[in-house]
Amino acid sequence: MSYNICFLDRATLRHDIVIRRPGFEHEWIEYEHTTDEQTADRIAGMHIIITNKVVINRTLIENNPDLKMIAVAATGVDVIDLDACSARNITVSNIRNYALHTVPEHVMGMILTLRRQVLQYRQQVING
Repeated sequence: MSYNICFLDRATLRHDIVIRRPGFEHEWIEYEHTTDEQTADRIAGMHIIITNKVVINRTLIENNPDLKMIAVAATGVDVIDLDACSARNITVSNIRNYALHTVPEHVMGMILTLRRQVLQYRQQVING
């Protein structure tokens, strides 16, 4: 079986970020941007949807019986109706290797900020 995969808003990610394609047989369609009015047509017949900012609501989920997975190219899943996905056993996850370097870097930065009391020093400078 070949899977239909659609990335709805590729331009929301830097173009130097490589999105590794799956190893199974598939057809990949990529759009730079997708409006709310275009979403229904673009996801029709898709098995996997990749989105960053495009909202995937209950109506879209219920009207796409082939849909198996929604991959989010961002932090959080607030653009996805999780209850509708759960009712249809649709998997929701982040794209593979999302924030692989940025999250650990942020954590280390916060550790140093807190350990060295940078926020308190900043406030003292502001206060004169």
